[in-house]
Amino acid sequence: MDKLRRIAGAFKDYDYVVLTKPGNLAYAVGFPDALALVVDVRTGGATLYASRLDYWRASAMVKAARVVAIAGSEIPPRMPGEELVVAKDVKEALKGLGGRIASDGGFGEDASPNS
Repeated sequence: MDKLRRIAGAFKDYDYVVLTKPGNLAYAVGFPDALALVVDVRTGGATLYASRLDYWRASAMVKAARVVAIAGSEIPPRMPGEELVVAKDVKEALKGLGGRIASDGGFGEDASPNS
């Protein structure tokens, strides 16, 4: 997707860009209800993290990114084809990201225009 390439290009000095604000999520992938979008600057690939309740809607609407659900437990059991991370919140789900991270708040260096 062209917008994701632009985002990755604007942050060439970083390894990842993490968007969490609804307006930024709406711009980048058209899904403001997501919890986070992680753009891998090196590859241009993106992963959209959504609540488990929004997983199937996000999967149907967002074609430019891999979609992963976040839930506090695996109850009910995972559905076939559902990508799920069991974590208490999005910060815990993303704790494995390494390298330099630019973010619109709360993850790595604050890169929001209002900072």
